Amino acid sequence: MRNTQYFANRPNRTLYMHDGAANYIVAFILQLILQLLFTIVLMSTMTLDERTAFSGTYAYRVILIIVNELSIGLTPLFYSKVLGQNYYLDMGFKKKLSIPQIGMLIAIAFILVVAFLPLAQWVFELLVNTGYDTTKLTTLTVSTPAQLVIGIILFALVPAILEETLYRGMIARALKKHSFVLAIFVGGLLFALMHASPVQLVHQFFLGCICCVVYFATASIYAPIIIHFVNNLIAVVGSYLLYLYPTTFTTLTYVLMFVIGLILLVVAMFVFMKMCNKKVTLKTGFKNIEAVFSECFMNEEEKALKEQKEAEVKAKIEATGMEEVGEVYLQTKETIDADEKSKGNKAIILAVLFALAVLIINTITGYLN
Repeated sequence: MRNTQYFANRPNRTLYMHDGAANYIVAFILQLILQLLFTIVLMSTMTLDERTAFSGTYAYRVILIIVNELSIGLTPLFYSKVLGQNYYLDMGFKKKLSIPQIGMLIAIAFILVVAFLPLAQWVFELLVNTGYDTTKLTTLTVSTPAQLVIGIILFALVPAILEETLYRGMIARALKKHSFVLAIFVGGLLFALMHASPVQLVHQFFLGCICCVVYFATASIYAPIIIHFVNNLIAVVGSYLLYLYPTTFTTLTYVLMFVIGLILLVVAMFVFMKMCNKKVTLKTGFKNIEAVFSECFMNEEEKALKEQKEAEVKAKIEATGMEEVGEVYLQTKETIDADEKSKGNKAIILAVLFALAVLIINTITGYLN
């Protein structure tokens, strides 16, 4: 007779690297499909001149962000349902942050903007100077208090929650099965490529990497959500302030912002890591980064449970005198892990190439227009 209690309490299946790649590709394809449907609706209801005029409006930007975030929000939900799992349970929604941690995360978000806004601007200027058409970019322009409120909700809060749920809660968590360092950089790259725009590539990459780091350091999904929200909030409020008080920055200002911001970011990230794990030092923090994140990401209860299970398995093997069986089990597990790693690597490469192809097409289109 089936033990229903066992199945009711069964933990979620581990997220593997190919799970992260699958979530990414599904979200990307779903986003492209919804954008195509949106374009078809516009083409069937508006003339070319009307579509051109509408594409520059705030309403168009709102509809587009809803379409994009819908694909991002539905992907992990569908994936969990298809596999009969509750992957939201293990994302870190139950892990709370301290007040000092929250304060430091907000500071990091501000410093991140200061440090990498100049890079993003230089990339933008490079594209313009080489003939890239930026007139059709759906840039955010907030000109009224009502647009400001809507912008804070739809452009800052909603993306912070839904995108972090997918990119950190599902994709980065799956990539860490290979290594935390790979999860940080590949996770940041996938996040940047998802935007499919050369203009957003640089800033989104660093934002994605930082969000991965704070997620692994806290095991709380709220950490990357806070940074992502504050980052987007600065963009929304900044757009409104620039509309009211137009201003420009000199090259010297950008250089100072980049240098000072980069220094402050390194210091702030080290302080935050120290807050999350007292064992972190300048020496051990960078030399043994995998061990540091592994310890941060696994709480004391999980550590104790893992050690208990390992001790129980070892005790049973010794009690039954089946050491050889235990060795065969370990060898089999190593083989399975190696196969899974190989499959995961191929899946991630496929995801990167797919997103890169879309970015290249969009970039070429920008130069042809």
